[in-house]
Amino acid sequence: MRYLQHSREHWDRCVSLASLTHALAYQDSSLLGNNMRVFSHYPTKSAAEVNANSYHHIVVGGGTAGCVLASRLSEDPKQMVLLIERGPVVDSWISQVPLISSNFQDQRAPVYKWQSAPMRGIGGKSLSLAAGKALGGTTKVNGLIYSRSAPGEYNAWKDAGRKKWSWQDVEPFFKKSEHSLSHSQAIGRGTQGSWVNQNVQTEQFDIVQKNIDMTTRFNIPRVSMANDSSSPNVACTPQDATIDSNGHRCSTEVAFLPKTLVSNRKNLSICTGAIVTALDIRQGEDGHLRAVGVCFSPDSGHLDHKYSAFAIREVILCAGAIVSPQLLLLSGIGPREHLEQVQIPVLKNLPGVGQCLQDHISVPLLYKVPLKDAVEGVLLGSPLRAATEFLKYAIFGKGLLSQQVQQFNITLPSALLDEQSRIPSDTPETQLDAQDPQNIPDIEVMFLPVNPTNLARVAPFIVF
Repeated sequence: MRYLQHSREHWDRCVSLASLTHALAYQDSSLLGNNMRVFSHYPTKSAAEVNANSYHHIVVGGGTAGCVLASRLSEDPKQMVLLIERGPVVDSWISQVPLISSNFQDQRAPVYKWQSAPMRGIGGKSLSLAAGKALGGTTKVNGLIYSRSAPGEYNAWKDAGRKKWSWQDVEPFFKKSEHSLSHSQAIGRGTQGSWVNQNVQTEQFDIVQKNIDMTTRFNIPRVSMANDSSSPNVACTPQDATIDSNGHRCSTEVAFLPKTLVSNRKNLSICTGAIVTALDIRQGEDGHLRAVGVCFSPDSGHLDHKYSAFAIREVILCAGAIVSPQLLLLSGIGPREHLEQVQIPVLKNLPGVGQCLQDHISVPLLYKVPLKDAVEGVLLGSPLRAATEFLKYAIFGKGLLSQQVQQFNITLPSALLDEQSRIPSDTPETQLDAQDPQNIPDIEVMFLPVNPTNLARVAPFIVF
């Protein structure tokens, strides 16, 4: 308690650093002005500039998937590609700092926030959901974890009838897209792709290491490499993070749509600050409905300014798990009863659209630990240490700020646990095969060295 009180006495000396950090992270011109934006202008177009134009491909949503698709499709110079993103280009220097840029709970962070409807399964409570609102989407604000999921997940999709979605089918695309700095010699890992990731473990908190050591008591094996398809479904693994060799966050915008690439591709147009309001769906000569374009407006509150763009080949929805079905519903595609209830003309009765959302729900388990074993202990306990870490990152791209907050995790199927929450030592190998759809892990334990004490005051520094 004395150490905790001592750290609070230094709070006033840290406030100015917190304000500077916020201003840098979210380009608060009232504090810093535009001189802190160290990147030159990113080539984007306004909604008015792309209005009434035709493109072979229109990609709606410039997030995690949309940036990849726009980049791949525009590799062919004969294909005209339009990418529409509601958010801005966030390119401030500190938006690339891994530890700080992950604080998506901040009110000025570039995110959408929704509140779910009350849910019976949790006693009528509602949950908050968030997604990135910037070119690069949630990869601009997330926890930086690079995870391919269990191979059994993909094999289950194949067994359900989704052709070309088995692990054997999708693994080559993971290899093609990634550049692994830590596992360049490993089978199944890529080194020629654009999306950089690495295993960063330069700053370890004692409490995290103690939790890792504890796993042996529960017969949970240590696995040295994450995303290893040959690993068992029960493992304690160091996490790969989308952080490049300079210690910068590597979002899909940075990886697949860097400024130089976009500037050189005259067949690629990126429209930011525009909100797609509906798909332009018409009946073709063969009697089938087809999306021939999109309707959109500037994301400035002036929805009466209506624009449109036309697709020669296809419209691709990459607006995320919430907005993509919303656009389908607004366009008249979804459950007939619901569409009629909100007075939207039904173009296609498609039950299930806008329903059955599943998210990775987390349950926090909080334990009291010494403040030195938390991120706040470094940033609040000693102003000198905080300044040192800032300079260490600014000059060398190293130190605490160059890391993701979650460095290790445990995955396992709950069905394997015995009455003492251990994995039996005689568990058959067939039940540990991560390629089998029957063995998909349903529990993930994450070690987060974040102290919730006095949360409101330390919020500027906290990474969630």
